[in-house]
Amino acid sequence: MTDSTQPDTATGENVRRLRTWRGKDQATIAGLAGRSQGWLSRIETGQARLDRRTDIEALADALEVHPGDLIDGPWRPAKSRNYEVDVLVPAVRVAMVDAVPDARPLPVAELTRRVGVAARVMWRDGDLVALAAALPGLIGAVRLAAGNGGTEEDHQQALRLLAVTCSTAFPMLKHCGYPDLALAASNMCTAAVEPLLEEPWQAYAGVRRSHALIPAGAPERALMIAQHAVDVVEPHVGGSDSAARMYGFAHLTAAVWAAYAQRRENADAHLAEAAAVAERLPDHDWFDIYFGPANVAIHRAQVAAALGDGERLPALAAAVDEAAVPSAVQRSYLHTYVGHGLLGVRGRADDAVRELRLAETLAPVRFRTRMIVPPMVMDLLGRPMRSSSLRELRGLAYRVGIG
Repeated sequence: MTDSTQPDTATGENVRRLRTWRGKDQATIAGLAGRSQGWLSRIETGQARLDRRTDIEALADALEVHPGDLIDGPWRPAKSRNYEVDVLVPAVRVAMVDAVPDARPLPVAELTRRVGVAARVMWRDGDLVALAAALPGLIGAVRLAAGNGGTEEDHQQALRLLAVTCSTAFPMLKHCGYPDLALAASNMCTAAVEPLLEEPWQAYAGVRRSHALIPAGAPERALMIAQHAVDVVEPHVGGSDSAARMYGFAHLTAAVWAAYAQRRENADAHLAEAAAVAERLPDHDWFDIYFGPANVAIHRAQVAAALGDGERLPALAAAVDEAAVPSAVQRSYLHTYVGHGLLGVRGRADDAVRELRLAETLAPVRFRTRMIVPPMVMDLLGRPMRSSSLRELRGLAYRVGIG
């Protein structure tokens, strides 16, 4: 048994070396770990031992490294890395399946504002914890408004807001490991738009339904549904910018599913049509749909990654004006796709790690919960790379829950 009274200079040296490598002072790292600078100083000099699991994990998170790099040994995470979201999901489940409460509904204008905030939290900041905390009350409120009377205009807007709320909840539930609730959210989105008889909203629900098929390994079926969404909204493209954005976004979705199905010509055709639409529409949100030239360029990188065109990806990414993309999540997606594509290029493991770390920095929680990330990290762990890249990769593996 280790004598806890003896100095631990080896661990202290590890901590000091990693802090220096990160270019951070003691006060900054201690603050990120929730401890005092004096405590960290004693750790680094060996006057205090780093032997509590909570301290080790807090310091590893502050330094963005694997805990084993601090203590020179193996490390098994004590709990899911999604635990902050996990503890909130039961309330989301209740809000989705329980009877709508008998209460006074909120004004539709206030609901519209709250749904807009939730969509921005999901797609701009990627803060899944904040979204999971807001969803139970929001789902209950929009379900209540959609089921109540009121004017016909208010009722229709409440149905749209229910569709958007479910669409916003879907990716969080899917990527955090709740496929049953994600499917329920997709089905609720479809049910909400059916009474509207509005083609852009029918296409909206179709695009979301196509996403639900990808985890099931059915890209051909997802492609068919996305192409149907294109056909549904196409006659109305000239009627409004919202219809045109939905049309362009449906093409982008179809392009990605065609690439997943390795149908290159189909993917290129959908990308070309989306690009043509984007020429007359600046990048902008339509509820939780983001469409414009920059998002077309981001999807072009995703398609290239799915088709195995890794050599093209750095140039495609460089063509994206990231300063014009207000969404940290979308920028994170772009660098994730570049990292994904570089997996297929010999000798580019260091570059792939760098892209994934940048993607994580832009939208940490959103990145770490994406289902495509752990397999990429596992793939990279077996490849030759610089020691600094391997250290970054080990820390990334820990943060995405790979033991």
